[in-house]
Amino acid sequence: YTDLDAVLPDAGLARTLAAVAGSSGIAVVPATVATVDALYRETEADVARWRAAGAGALTMETAPLYAASAACGMRSVWLGHISDSLAGHRWDSWVRPAALTDVTVTLAVGLLEAIAAAGA
Repeated sequence: YTDLDAVLPDAGLARTLAAVAGSSGIAVVPATVATVDALYRETEADVARWRAAGAGALTMETAPLYAASAACGMRSVWLGHISDSLAGHRWDSWVRPAALTDVTVTLAVGLLEAIAAAGA
């Protein structure tokens, strides 16, 4: 998706999202993620390399979003929640409370309202 070692969100959108989260009483934790195509076929060596680079999560869409946004001259920020995890050889359940979706929707709506209010 890009030859860059790292791609980043728009700093202004990230600040706005953090402000929306704070005013909503929602904890938002910025994270460094590794983006991979074969998300469920990572090897122990892959995981060690990603962790050494500071990654705390894996996604399939964050880097393409930021790379495409940069190429198109658009601002972007990725918002989501951890749905499942793999720690060692133990897979944690995908089942999460519906409240996580409610939190994501609350943050997304708040972010859009803040953007509209700023006229950005």
